[in-house]
Amino acid sequence: MKKYLFTSLLVFILSCSTQKAEENSIENERQNINSSSDSLIDLNQNLIEEEVLQNEDIEDKWQIDDYAELLLGEKIYNSWDEIPENETAGASFYEILDIKGGFARITGAYEGAGEFVMWRMEADNDLVGKMSMGCGPACDYSFQFYICNKETTQKIALKDIMPLSEMDKHKTKMHEKALKKFNLDYPEDISYIFNFPRKGTSMEVDLQLGADEVHVPILRLSWDKNKFNIEQLYEEVNEKTFY
Repeated sequence: MKKYLFTSLLVFILSCSTQKAEENSIENERQNINSSSDSLIDLNQNLIEEEVLQNEDIEDKWQIDDYAELLLGEKIYNSWDEIPENETAGASFYEILDIKGGFARITGAYEGAGEFVMWRMEADNDLVGKMSMGCGPACDYSFQFYICNKETTQKIALKDIMPLSEMDKHKTKMHEKALKKFNLDYPEDISYIFNFPRKGTSMEVDLQLGADEVHVPILRLSWDKNKFNIEQLYEEVNEKTFY
């Protein structure tokens, strides 16, 4: 009888211990779930706050349309239809406006077009490129580069942002190759053409040769947020085709 009572008591104690352990395990699991939920809420809140700060930072910076109007010195309309009738002769409108990509192309009721492109810099500045093209009958290109922010605009020389001596050396080499391949009028006419990027930050550079305006890609430049560097030199003479 005593043995039976002892065994029953032992089973009761073990049962209580097991139930208590299960209750503790459930409570610990509940606390872990609550802690995980709190951590997830904190993480989501941090991500939301970070996104808000990033958006505020983007809104605070000038974009390519701001710089385009600044460097052109006049308002640029979003389309031809927006231009008032009394301004159609000389006004410009965006043919392409890519705020995210930092690229804009403008045109108007005139022969030619213009392009603007922006590269972000490490400091609170932006490098902005401006291309002006006038046609009639031949097309003439001009390129300027500026270091800009909301307060200041400074025109900058190519040698200050590009490896110009290395570029000029390769230009001479490719010019000599091109003269052997093409029969050009005014073969001494030679100039750089900077192809402003619509995607990414690298920029391809062409040579424009002779009165025939033959375009030959000669190199590619990469951007390191301070200046351009040679990314690739092209050795083959290939005429660029325009459509």
